[in-house]
Amino acid sequence: FEDCPLQNIIRDGGMMNIFRTIGCIGDSLASGEFEYWDNGQKGYWDFYEYSWGKQIERITGISVTNFSRGGMTAFHMYQEADKQDGPNADIAHLFDPFNLKQGYIIALGVNDLKGEMSVQQKQTFVLKIIIRMQIRLLAGTQRLSSVFRRCSLTPNFFW
Repeated sequence: FEDCPLQNIIRDGGMMNIFRTIGCIGDSLASGEFEYWDNGQKGYWDFYEYSWGKQIERITGISVTNFSRGGMTAFHMYQEADKQDGPNADIAHLFDPFNLKQGYIIALGVNDLKGEMSVQQKQTFVLKIIIRMQIRLLAGTQRLSSVFRRCSLTPNFFW
């Protein structure tokens, strides 16, 4: 198995099926970006339907939201998500506690290899994204917990 992983592909998603919702945070490798030519000019277009996140969704039935765009760096991802503006509506709602997913796949870093920032600075923005996501997850858990306490016959069910 270890020498030939493609000979043993798990066709139903395997343990990934413990999640009902997943968010993919990334750059062009996560957005399904295609290269095209128009009148001799090269361009790029994000085709989310062809991304690996949507492939996971089709194979497993898990709802996958793509928080990605071609050319993104960890710095730009954090900035757009923090300011809640930008061309991708999903990225603008990445830190929104009402847009909570059960699991996240962070696939950033390719575009961070170039540029003027040090490796430590780049890692800082990836960590900031992770920390914000953890805070969001905790806020979501507390919100859900209070809803279930009000509705449940057992008050401390989700403590």
